[in-house]
Amino acid sequence: MFFLKKKGKSPHLLRGEWGERCAKKELQRLGLEFLIQNYKVEGVGEIDLIFRDQACLCFVEVKPRQLSEMSRP
Repeated sequence: MFFLKKKGKSPHLLRGEWGERCAKKELQRLGLEFLIQNYKVEGVGEIDLIFRDQACLCFVEVKPRQLSEMSRP
């Protein structure tokens, strides 16, 4: 896959970065306002993307899948 060609990073990290870029682009296309990416919460983990939709904050966890893994949530 085209996003797995960078050297020095494992394929699952590259797939995750690619998924975050795709999700960010799509949510912006839908009109949501992008606020921050990869927000770290001490002792808890990380929030992939945070957007605003009018008065609502949207916290997004991105889980990219290969076509063979696709299924309904």
